[in-house]
Amino acid sequence: MGMMSASVLSVRSSEFSESTNHIAKIKSDYVAVGAIEYALHELAWGLSPSTPAGGLDFAGGNFEVDADPALGTVSVVGDVQGAQTEYDLNARFSKDCIELSFDDAQFVFEATSGGLEDLKYRKKCHHRLILSGMVITWDSPSGVQKIRKITCDNGNELQDLYQGWSIPYIGTPEDGANSGEQINVADLMIENDSWLTCTEITMSYAIGEKPSDGTQFSFLLQFADGSEYLESIIYEED
Repeated sequence: MGMMSASVLSVRSSEFSESTNHIAKIKSDYVAVGAIEYALHELAWGLSPSTPAGGLDFAGGNFEVDADPALGTVSVVGDVQGAQTEYDLNARFSKDCIELSFDDAQFVFEATSGGLEDLKYRKKCHHRLILSGMVITWDSPSGVQKIRKITCDNGNELQDLYQGWSIPYIGTPEDGANSGEQINVADLMIENDSWLTCTEITMSYAIGEKPSDGTQFSFLLQFADGSEYLESIIYEED
């Protein structure tokens, strides 16, 4: 069904007895199927399939799409002259198609700065992923003050997702991100199925206060389709 897999959970339709309304009901089913194709197309391009208030006009009717990325479900309603057909679907979101690997990652901490190097990531589905933001948190007190810079390979070149030391920079806030603070990155397209690398996630800390042994760092990745992916790594001193 379309560019992505989905399974129908349920189908609901309104009841009509007049022949005119029966025709409208048949048409509403056609419109609802069009809504499913629309939703799958948007998800395939890494976008949210949810329609704006009032829905979208299609084939002499109207459809609405409501996505719940956390549950992995999409609900569609096709409407023609008051006759409605509704479908509830299971669907695949970006959170289901990203994979992080800490196998080659290592923490490197020097006098006043350091961080995590060689965090690998890849997409494991056929559709495009769009990273729109992230939140990095760590245990407190840990010694780490801010995340200063994130540099990742987008498949062609190293691209700064967040640069806190110079302007122009990609992302906010300007002076670095505290634990749990939203980092808004320029939409990063992830279209490569091979493993890519974040070469450095630079952190700052006071002199003599590098992260404590056992500090947990959590990475919440936020995607343009509204879904989120969470992964964690624990710093252990050598």
